[in-house]
Amino acid sequence: MKHAPSTRTALSLVLLFVLPLLLHMVPAGPDVLESDDVDEPQFTQARAQTTWSGTQTLTGSYTIGVADEVIIQPCTVVQLPANERIVVDGRLTVLGTETCPVLLEASELGDHEGIQFNSSSAGRGSLIQNLTIEDAIYGVTVYGSNPVMENLTVVNPDRVAVDLFQSATPRITDLFVDQAGRELPFQNDWRYGLGLSIGAGSTPIVNR
Repeated sequence: MKHAPSTRTALSLVLLFVLPLLLHMVPAGPDVLESDDVDEPQFTQARAQTTWSGTQTLTGSYTIGVADEVIIQPCTVVQLPANERIVVDGRLTVLGTETCPVLLEASELGDHEGIQFNSSSAGRGSLIQNLTIEDAIYGVTVYGSNPVMENLTVVNPDRVAVDLFQSATPRITDLFVDQAGRELPFQNDWRYGLGLSIGAGSTPIVNR
């Protein structure tokens, strides 16, 4: 019994040395992922496709976004307010036929400014088939783009039926301009009463 305190002291010293070693051998919990290692969700911009038919009365200028498309069905009548236009940054598809063309006209007194293709629409496959434009200051204006226009009729535009800028390269087949500038009073510049104006390095392909 006289040796019991020595035994307890020795056991305590052993535990003091062994216990830290046992603690280091316990596997660590799972590491918390750093924020850089977490996969972020990937977002893509969806293409919005809108179809017009019947009578479409616009209340102001209408812009087709760069990732969007507007399809206009045969026999559709599109009405634009005075001095407003349809701006194409994406894709416009007009599907008029010879027996049922699409009509773009003014919705009120005063002339609208037609359709404008911006350079962002280049290579996106815009197509105009059998479209008649009435009551317009400008019919179709193209900035650095390449829409295909087939059987386009512009009735008495005030200034220009088809106006090309910034190296535009449209393909035009059967363009008919029914008079031009007849209802516009005398102007102090020459840009009125024009059918096709080719400017700023534009090189259209025109067949009739």
